[in-house]
Amino acid sequence: MVAPNPQNVSEEDAKARARALGDAVMRELDADRRYFERRPHRSYRLRRSFPAEGEQVSILIGGEWPMTVGALFTAVRQVAPGVRARAFFLAPRSLETDVSDAEAAEYFRQFNTATALDDFAAALAATRAERRL
Repeated sequence: MVAPNPQNVSEEDAKARARALGDAVMRELDADRRYFERRPHRSYRLRRSFPAEGEQVSILIGGEWPMTVGALFTAVRQVAPGVRARAFFLAPRSLETDVSDAEAAEYFRQFNTATALDDFAAALAATRAERRL
Protein backbone atom coordinates (compact mmCIF):
# COMPACT_ATOMS: atom_id res chain seq x y z
CA MET A 1 0.00 0.00 0.00
CA VAL A 2 3.01 2.28 0.17
CA ALA A 3 4.21 4.01 -2.96
CA PRO A 4 7.70 3.54 -4.36
CA ASN A 5 10.30 5.93 -2.98
CA PRO A 6 9.23 9.20 -4.61
CA GLN A 7 12.80 10.55 -4.61
CA ASN A 8 13.86 7.83 -7.06
CA VAL A 9 10.79 7.97 -9.33
CA SER A 10 10.38 10.55 -12.06
CA GLU A 11 7.17 12.55 -12.19
CA GLU A 12 6.26 10.87 -15.49
CA ASP A 13 6.83 7.39 -14.04
CA ALA A 14 4.79 8.26 -10.97
CA LYS A 15 1.90 9.49 -13.11
CA ALA A 16 2.08 6.38 -15.32
CA ARG A 17 1.99 4.14 -12.24
CA ALA A 18 -0.98 6.08 -10.85
CA ARG A 19 -2.85 5.59 -14.13
CA ALA A 20 -2.00 1.88 -14.13
CA LEU A 21 -3.47 1.61 -10.66
CA GLY A 22 -6.70 3.10 -11.96
CA ASP A 23 -8.17 -0.24 -13.02
CA ALA A 24 -7.38 -1.83 -9.67
CA VAL A 25 -8.87 1.14 -7.84
CA MET A 26 -12.04 0.98 -9.92
CA ARG A 27 -12.48 -2.70 -9.04
CA GLU A 28 -11.99 -1.89 -5.37
CA LEU A 29 -14.39 1.05 -5.51
CA ASP A 30 -17.10 -1.26 -6.79
CA ALA A 31 -17.46 -2.24 -3.13
CA ASP A 32 -18.64 1.32 -2.38
CA ARG A 33 -21.23 1.10 -5.15
CA ARG A 34 -22.55 -2.17 -3.71
CA TYR A 35 -22.52 -0.72 -0.17
CA PHE A 36 -24.78 2.18 -1.14
CA GLU A 37 -27.03 0.00 -3.31
CA ARG A 38 -27.65 -2.23 -0.28
CA ARG A 39 -28.15 0.77 2.01
CA PRO A 40 -30.19 3.33 0.04
CA HIS A 41 -30.81 5.36 3.23
CA ARG A 42 -27.06 6.03 3.63
CA SER A 43 -25.11 8.89 2.06
CA TYR A 44 -21.77 8.33 3.83
CA ARG A 45 -19.45 5.43 4.56
CA LEU A 46 -16.29 5.11 6.65
CA ARG A 47 -13.82 2.31 5.83
CA ARG A 48 -10.18 1.34 5.71
CA SER A 49 -8.65 2.43 2.43
CA PHE A 50 -8.22 -0.26 -0.19
CA PRO A 51 -4.62 -1.26 -1.07
CA ALA A 52 -4.48 0.08 -4.65
CA GLU A 53 -6.40 3.18 -3.59
CA GLY A 54 -3.83 3.93 -0.89
CA GLU A 55 -0.94 3.37 -3.27
CA GLN A 56 -2.48 5.68 -5.86
CA VAL A 57 -3.04 8.42 -3.29
CA SER A 58 0.56 8.05 -2.08
CA ILE A 59 1.86 8.49 -5.60
CA LEU A 60 -0.36 11.48 -6.28
CA ILE A 61 0.73 13.29 -3.11
CA GLY A 62 4.36 12.55 -3.93
CA GLY A 63 5.22 10.66 -0.79
CA GLU A 64 4.49 7.77 1.47
CA TRP A 65 1.81 7.82 4.12
CA PRO A 66 3.49 7.32 7.51
CA MET A 67 1.77 3.99 8.15
CA THR A 68 3.72 3.36 11.35
CA VAL A 69 1.47 5.83 13.15
CA GLY A 70 -1.80 4.29 12.04
CA ALA A 71 -3.73 3.24 8.98
CA LEU A 72 -5.17 5.02 5.96
CA PHE A 73 -8.95 5.44 6.09
CA THR A 74 -11.48 6.65 3.55
CA ALA A 75 -14.67 8.58 4.20
CA VAL A 76 -17.00 8.18 1.21
CA ARG A 77 -19.88 10.47 0.29
CA GLN A 78 -22.50 9.36 -2.19
CA VAL A 79 -23.55 12.61 -3.86
CA ALA A 80 -26.07 10.80 -6.07
CA PRO A 81 -26.42 7.18 -7.17
CA GLY A 82 -23.21 6.39 -9.03
CA VAL A 83 -21.52 9.65 -7.99
CA ARG A 84 -19.20 9.35 -5.00
CA ALA A 85 -16.40 11.42 -3.49
CA ARG A 86 -13.69 10.25 -1.11
CA ALA A 87 -11.64 11.90 1.62
CA PHE A 88 -8.50 10.21 2.98
CA PHE A 89 -6.96 10.47 6.43
CA LEU A 90 -4.63 8.68 8.83
CA ALA A 91 -6.03 7.38 12.10
CA PRO A 92 -5.21 4.71 14.68
CA ARG A 93 -5.69 1.21 13.30
CA SER A 94 -8.32 0.67 16.00
CA LEU A 95 -10.67 3.33 14.57
CA GLU A 96 -14.19 1.91 14.45
CA THR A 97 -15.63 1.95 10.93
CA ASP A 98 -19.09 0.60 11.75
CA VAL A 99 -20.49 4.06 12.44
CA SER A 100 -23.72 5.92 11.77
CA ASP A 101 -24.31 7.97 8.64
CA ALA A 102 -23.94 11.15 10.72
CA GLU A 103 -20.58 10.04 12.15
CA ALA A 104 -19.26 9.06 8.71
CA ALA A 105 -20.47 12.43 7.37
CA GLU A 106 -18.48 14.23 10.06
CA TYR A 107 -15.28 12.40 9.06
CA PHE A 108 -15.95 13.29 5.43
CA ARG A 109 -16.51 16.97 6.25
CA GLN A 110 -13.40 17.10 8.40
CA PHE A 111 -11.06 15.61 5.78
CA ASN A 112 -12.65 16.58 2.46
CA THR A 113 -10.59 19.15 0.56
CA ALA A 114 -12.89 19.54 -2.47
CA THR A 115 -14.63 22.76 -1.50
CA ALA A 116 -16.69 22.82 -4.70
CA LEU A 117 -18.33 19.47 -3.92
CA ASP A 118 -21.32 20.97 -2.10
CA ASP A 119 -21.98 23.32 -5.03
CA PHE A 120 -21.76 20.36 -7.42
CA ALA A 121 -24.12 18.30 -5.26
CA ALA A 122 -26.66 21.15 -5.12
CA ALA A 123 -26.51 21.67 -8.90
CA LEU A 124 -26.91 17.94 -9.48
CA ALA A 125 -29.92 17.80 -7.14
CA ALA A 126 -31.50 20.81 -8.87
CA THR A 127 -31.00 19.22 -12.29
CA ARG A 128 -32.56 15.97 -11.10
CA ALA A 129 -35.51 17.88 -9.60
CA GLU A 130 -36.08 19.77 -12.88
CA ARG A 131 -36.17 16.49 -14.80
CA ARG A 132 -38.94 15.23 -12.53
CA LEU A 133 -41.16 18.24 -13.30
